[in-house]
Amino acid sequence: MTRTAIFVDAGYLYAAGAIILTGSSQNRERLDLDHLAAIEKLKDTSAQMTGGVPVLRFYWYDGLLRGRPSPEQEAVANTDNVKVRLGAVVGGQQKGVDSLIIMDLIELARNHAISEAVLLSGDEDLRVGVQLAQSFGVRVHLLGVEPTRGNQSYLLLQEADTTTEWGKEEVEAIMSVKPYVETYLDSLTGAFTVSLGEGEDEVLDRVASEVVGSIGEDELAAIATALARDPRWVPPDSDRLLLLRGSETLSRELTQTEKRYIREKFRESVSTTAAQ
Repeated sequence: MTRTAIFVDAGYLYAAGAIILTGSSQNRERLDLDHLAAIEKLKDTSAQMTGGVPVLRFYWYDGLLRGRPSPEQEAVANTDNVKVRLGAVVGGQQKGVDSLIIMDLIELARNHAISEAVLLSGDEDLRVGVQLAQSFGVRVHLLGVEPTRGNQSYLLLQEADTTTEWGKEEVEAIMSVKPYVETYLDSLTGAFTVSLGEGEDEVLDRVASEVVGSIGEDELAAIATALARDPRWVPPDSDRLLLLRGSETLSRELTQTEKRYIREKFRESVSTTAAQ
């Protein structure tokens, strides 16, 4: 059967897209992906990579936070000719996505449902899936976001039959960076005021206090000293714990405003506790 399946690792697309657009990693909430435009762009790129072989369908892989699809994931799932496969998000990292891609790729190849596969991803773990699909006669075309030598496994690049990369112009056609709006920010102290939903400020206050309470005296003193030098800093380990517990408590991802709020409450709690 001469058909193509297109496999999209959404986590890779967001991560690589953020870097080419802004020069650094960004939280997904800062990015706006037009999934319909992305699907059309992928279809056009697939035609170029495969010589015009028709598309069977798209497979879209992403992480599921707190057991519920996001509005964006729901929108993608409701799009014609797209199958959404959701792994889990654990500690801010996607889990199980690679195995879902490998399973679909191998099954489609083994059943001779496709002759071509276009894979937008970069993880080396997918190499075994590529090898097995090729053993069934499927040609695998690897698509990445520039610079692919920096965000795709070189072993995966070597394994693919062909490789192509999207540059900034292609990414800008499907993804944009949302304007960053602050209600108030003091550039010297990092202090700010925000308006949260009813009761949410109390929830995030409590989470910040609990995280600070879990830190030992010596470490807390070191953090307080560092904050005296840089009032906008939060230790990376504490930051990850703040965002994770905040998301778990509210049963959803935190907004950018909520993240800034909980970080500021963490800093306030550190200063208050260390001074006691």
